[in-house]
Amino acid sequence: MKRVLILVSMLTILFVAGLASEPDYFIVDCNGKPGGSLSIDGTDPLSLNPAFGMDGGSAITLDLITESLLDENEFGFPEHPALCKDWWISEDGCTLSFVIREGLQWSDGQPFTIEDVRWTFEEIYLVAEMTLFGNSNFMSSAGDLPLVEVEGNTISFTWSEPNALAPRTIGLTPILPKHCLEKNVTEGTFSTAWNIGEFEKVVVMGPFVVGKYYQGDMIVLERNPYYWRFDSSGFRLPYLDKIFITVSTNMEQVLIRFEAGELDIINPTADQFPRILSMAEEKGWKAVTGQPRPLSEFLMFNFNVPDPVKSEWFRNEHFRKAIAYAMDRKSVLDTVYCGLGVILHGPVSSSSIYYDPQVEEFSYDFSPTRAKLELKRGGFDWRSDGTCIDEYGNPVSFQILTCSWNSQWIGIVTILSDQLSKIGINATTAFMDWDSFVTRAYLGTFDSMTMGEGSTEPGLLETVYHSKGTSHYWNFHPDYNPSDHITEETYFYPDWQKRIDEILEAQKSVIELDERCELFSEFQLLLAEHMPSIFMTTQLLLYAYDSDIHHGPWIYGAMLGMPWRPWDVWRD
Repeated sequence: MKRVLILVSMLTILFVAGLASEPDYFIVDCNGKPGGSLSIDGTDPLSLNPAFGMDGGSAITLDLITESLLDENEFGFPEHPALCKDWWISEDGCTLSFVIREGLQWSDGQPFTIEDVRWTFEEIYLVAEMTLFGNSNFMSSAGDLPLVEVEGNTISFTWSEPNALAPRTIGLTPILPKHCLEKNVTEGTFSTAWNIGEFEKVVVMGPFVVGKYYQGDMIVLERNPYYWRFDSSGFRLPYLDKIFITVSTNMEQVLIRFEAGELDIINPTADQFPRILSMAEEKGWKAVTGQPRPLSEFLMFNFNVPDPVKSEWFRNEHFRKAIAYAMDRKSVLDTVYCGLGVILHGPVSSSSIYYDPQVEEFSYDFSPTRAKLELKRGGFDWRSDGTCIDEYGNPVSFQILTCSWNSQWIGIVTILSDQLSKIGINATTAFMDWDSFVTRAYLGTFDSMTMGEGSTEPGLLETVYHSKGTSHYWNFHPDYNPSDHITEETYFYPDWQKRIDEILEAQKSVIELDERCELFSEFQLLLAEHMPSIFMTTQLLLYAYDSDIHHGPWIYGAMLGMPWRPWDVWRD
């Protein structure tokens, strides 16, 4: 009898131990067909290191190979567990906790552990010099970084005050493999690790891995044999065997490749979409129109342009409003966007839950008469030949800079330049490649230029709209670059900008959605009223793809690459 009890006890221990070591796989409610491949459009990535690969080409690839603790919901907010199996925020809003899945493996077969998560944050993302844009996104409004604590398979991040953005900034950050990159951190070479010449060294938790890379031509992604999501029938996802990312240099080339069957999906421009619709039935394509892109596209005037005459114009609110009235947005929608766009009234997309329709009261509908009235209110006048002049007699003339590959921006500034000439303003246009364009924006040496910024979470727009933001292009703070021409004596800091700064600082510690919406309502109305930048138009989300492609839910606001979860796509 004693021997039987001992045997039963041993079996019980082994059974419990077996349960404890069972991997925390994620079972997904989907049932597709394994096999096949997909070809999508992309550009050469600058880096496959998630801490430094922030360009569009890198993002397309990284979205397909990396994973984070959380996934976004249908509104683009972090909600669903991914590499964690549970998460919560403490009642005081100061601590964010995650229970990490156990028994999973990296794409090289090595164990994924909570130590990888701790190391990712404490040694990489919370250290300013270890990422491209520093660590400010992880700070609370008090400016402190979180205390990281690990207990069992639970990791917690604690700030001195509530941090409303923590589920996004912590939860959606790609987790990195300590066993692969620890040496790079120790040797000080982390910023160059996983550059495009080291694609074979990249180890990930995502559904695909980089198989081959032909610079300027193609990136080949292959199934991760250790991926941790399974469908309802027990099949280890993803369904697709491969994804081919074809490198393209412009949208005309992308369209040609799609029509030739070299690409299976395209995110077309508005002017391309009618052609795609006309061919869809014959080619067997599905063409889909979605909500407005979660992108704010605007025209900005440099308050700190080195020319003091122009600086005075651009800081004049009546001048900026006059330009807004001279922008014929309805004509832009009809001609440039083929009716597949919307007029923007502020920095938050109308598809966002934060959008306040009251901003539409500041509509600035096209009116040359109102434009001239605002100029008059701002101290401007006209010569007998119709030339607009300021109060000192200087003719109003400036340059609008835009990007040469963005046909929509070119169309907008061309129409605007023509309309401004009719009220006596000489606005010339200049086009340049993207890298040069962005460099001019950060140098702050432009007169006027177009720009696009956006986020599902308006709290992350602090870098653009806060006076000390690193992308506050039109009015950089004197601290931004001590060697430039902006000084405390010449700096322009109006009361409405002070209030915007207060809102962006306060929202970091506001957890309740209703309170956040109230703050961002005021934020939107201030920008719509005082018009530091002139909001233009944006395109609807547009997609076309082969009809034999099946997929799960759409990703909110996807503008690049594949608009579905890569592990939930299959083909007939």
